[in-house]
Amino acid sequence: MASTRLLVAIAVGRALQQLHSKLPMSRTAPIPEVRHWPTFWVDLRLPSPRVQNVSKEGRMARVSSDALIPATTLWTFGTGAKLRAMAEMVEKSRAPEKLGVERIEFGATLAELDDAIESLTNPEQIVRDRCIYIITLDRDVDLSAFKEAFFEAQSRDNLKLPQDNHDIGPVLYVGSSYATGARKRTLRSRLRQHLIKAPKGTYALSLSEWTSHLSGAFFVQAWQFPSRGDGPEGDDVARNTVLAVEDWLSGELKPMLGRRGSRR
Repeated sequence: MASTRLLVAIAVGRALQQLHSKLPMSRTAPIPEVRHWPTFWVDLRLPSPRVQNVSKEGRMARVSSDALIPATTLWTFGTGAKLRAMAEMVEKSRAPEKLGVERIEFGATLAELDDAIESLTNPEQIVRDRCIYIITLDRDVDLSAFKEAFFEAQSRDNLKLPQDNHDIGPVLYVGSSYATGARKRTLRSRLRQHLIKAPKGTYALSLSEWTSHLSGAFFVQAWQFPSRGDGPEGDDVARNTVLAVEDWLSGELKPMLGRRGSRR
């Protein structure tokens, strides 16, 4: 057993020396680039006393799967680098253009709600959804009465309401909408779910279902970010930008309802 371990140690040492001389090194640390790890460990083919009864294919599969996982010492470093790259991408984005603002009375008719939604989602203004929207309560709304109505609506089986953030203030909800691939007019669909009613099982405000007896009004404002390119790559950049801004706004505005923080 001792001799086997010695042979293994010698073989590993020689292999590391060869690797150190041939592979490009990281700029930040004397560690071979992660993309070379699987190749190195698969080519090493070291027999292990603990798996002598396992086939060669089985040993190689086990070694290869372990090598695909980066060393834990790199996890936080790699994550930080990715976040910094995303931050630079967001900073380079141009400011969004405002699509409009609508004041809507509680108890508004379906036709009035549809008109407000159509005004905010004019297809001549929105070529492709990359949107942020914010719903706020008018200053004359009784916030305690509104929150009480929300608690009562939570008990209804036919509604899936956003989470309660245990805050009371004028900002009700911060949300986003983005189109990818063939998806279009996602902002219009999402606003209908919030202002009128969402399909069964979909989380949304469904305001017309439980606020018609309240006094006052609320505002819906929407913005659209400019394009960052065509195709899947452009979609990915736009999506990440919209989600990052939504997260930041949620932290700044502290909406009463709706999940905060990154979700995808």
